[in-house]
Amino acid sequence: MNKLKSEKEYVSYKHLSIDEENSSVVYLGYTLYLTKTEYKIIEALMRNVNTPISAEQISYLLSVDLSKENIAFHIFNINTKAKSISNRVLVKNTSKIGYFLNEEM
Repeated sequence: MNKLKSEKEYVSYKHLSIDEENSSVVYLGYTLYLTKTEYKIIEALMRNVNTPISAEQISYLLSVDLSKENIAFHIFNINTKAKSISNRVLVKNTSKIGYFLNEEM
């Protein structure tokens, strides 16, 4: 398993930024109202922006025991909220590789 970054290196990526102090996410100038878990998933993806992250790695980084299905549900919710702003998904998944931020956001 690849070693993942745990430091908060990225606070913005393309049209997405996170405010770590307030645990909020801004996408294309609009606040995305995310749950705590959804926020932590986005934060993990931004810290590892050039590395796809598996569901197991996301669960590990969040320090919670989440099933693949549960993580997929949270990703679906994140994408639904993002699509209400831009009609594009924020998080993509490549089968057997992992989740990553959409390059075309």
